[in-house]
Amino acid sequence: MTEIAGTITPKYPGLENEGLVVVQKTQSLKDVGKPLVSFTEKAKPYLLPLSAKDKELDVQKVKIAEEVIEDVTGVQMLEGDKKAVVEYTTTYKNATPFSKVHQLDVNGKKTHKANFVLYDDGWRLEE
Repeated sequence: MTEIAGTITPKYPGLENEGLVVVQKTQSLKDVGKPLVSFTEKAKPYLLPLSAKDKELDVQKVKIAEEVIEDVTGVQMLEGDKKAVVEYTTTYKNATPFSKVHQLDVNGKKTHKANFVLYDDGWRLEE
């Protein structure tokens, strides 16, 4: 399961109306460079852990939805069965209120391909 994250901009009043964010409408000179959007307690279940770089840049990632594997639609064996290309579809589940302000289409299916290599101890995903 993959958590899908996104960036929120202050042009979405729905999140403010739902009590998830507070948008600073004006900013004084002393506050220039500080975030215009802050998250409320109600938003905490959707906030993702921050990397050192996120903290440095004052970025907060939020959960949009969970991407889950729906079906494996094909497996193509290559190079004497030592490699494989796997095609699969995913869907999104548990969309959060933040999904409304992100461009990700959480309603459809998505097709992916992954390459695998066979080693002595089993199959590994090829990066």
